[in-house]
Amino acid sequence: EHVYDPKAVYRTDVFPGLGWMTSRAIWMELSQKWCQPNGGFWDDWMRSPEQRKGRSCIRPEMPRSKHMGGKEGTSRGEFERLTHTIRLAPTKVDWHLQPLEYLLNPHYDSWFEDLLERAELVQPPDLAKFQGKGAELKIEYTDVRKDFKQLASRLGLMPDEKEGLPRTSYKGVVTFRSGPTRIH
Repeated sequence: EHVYDPKAVYRTDVFPGLGWMTSRAIWMELSQKWCQPNGGFWDDWMRSPEQRKGRSCIRPEMPRSKHMGGKEGTSRGEFERLTHTIRLAPTKVDWHLQPLEYLLNPHYDSWFEDLLERAELVQPPDLAKFQGKGAELKIEYTDVRKDFKQLASRLGLMPDEKEGLPRTSYKGVVTFRSGPTRIH
């Protein structure tokens, strides 16, 4: 319910976890350091500042992979309420034909800042007024561990964070959809 465009791609400061790829150079760097002390998980380790080093990833708005583990998976069903509703992209996208240059910096930061600047500031109760309108909206929060978690829970988003970064966020901003309306 929080995705709309199978061709939309965003940057994120948070390693997405499911269905990923990387360059050989980054794999060579990370694979030399990876270990599994005390049952740690790869995705949590990848989200630590020591591994991120200020790097970001790209993520499609509509997932191409889905968590199927339920209570038997590594998260032991912790996010099952949220992950069971993941809607996979309904169509194949030929990424070679898509204009993806905007994902490179400094282009992306400029594009993203412009989106945020143009977005109308709203409060969560006002979201229903924009249902189906294709608007560009933003909701502000100040404290990730308190405000964002409450807001995310109200909106049906993943409320977790790692090292102060909400899942899928870029520069602290989480982008999602309500139909054609994009919300930051």
